[in-house]
Amino acid sequence: MAEIRLTPSHLDSKELLSDILLFEKNWDHTVDIHQTMARIVDIVVQIKSIIDVSEPLDELTRLNGALDYFYLDLAFSSTTQNMPESLLNSISYLINFHTGECLSMSIVLNYVLTELGFNSSIMVIEHEIMVQVMLPDSQKVIVDAVSGEQHTHISQVTTSVLPNGLEYDNRMLDKMSLVQIFLTQQKLAFTDEHQFDKALCCIELLIKTTPDDPYQRRDRGFLLHQLDCFNQARDDFEFFIDQCPEDPAAQLLKLQLEDFEGAVHTVH
Repeated sequence: MAEIRLTPSHLDSKELLSDILLFEKNWDHTVDIHQTMARIVDIVVQIKSIIDVSEPLDELTRLNGALDYFYLDLAFSSTTQNMPESLLNSISYLINFHTGECLSMSIVLNYVLTELGFNSSIMVIEHEIMVQVMLPDSQKVIVDAVSGEQHTHISQVTTSVLPNGLEYDNRMLDKMSLVQIFLTQQKLAFTDEHQFDKALCCIELLIKTTPDDPYQRRDRGFLLHQLDCFNQARDDFEFFIDQCPEDPAAQLLKLQLEDFEGAVHTVH
């Protein structure tokens, strides 16, 4: 049965946004956190001036107005251009250039809607990330953050890729979980793009959150090996082999370490 996880109502969307920008600055020193936050605040002010007119509007009309301005007037969207995935994952790039992907769009849209006074949450359904807005009449509106498409029932959401039997998970999707998803996505994107130093930066941050995760240590070993830091990589590989001896990757790494040690002894 597929699980639906939501961020709690007390999640500080501004704190989540600024924390991720701080992480981004670890591998991109050009990120200007103050300027980027000022831009998103200005976007909120622009939308607020449009939807909060003299005549009081019902919440669904306000929501539709906010989404129309966000996607149509401000042109927040994905892209068909051939761009690095790591760039499209970036929160700072999205805020400055209005182009991004699923997770970054969901985090920014959730911030905007929360600042506009909506009861908004980030929703994870299997591998889909969306935004849910709870209206005063208890109606739930689910927004595909990339396209802006709205749904009023879970069954309408990408049913072709979701299994039957969806239920809400009692575990909340907290800020740390979202940060880990973000860092993992960037780690994979940087690795695919052969930006191993930036991928290593992501995984170092991940290891700080889960220092005893053998798979993160294994992945760090691979990156260190790519960066010709074999002695440090060996420590991570040995940790992984010790913690996960039955894993097929552990058996392969053990053989590779033995081959390498044999080669070193032969040279000497």
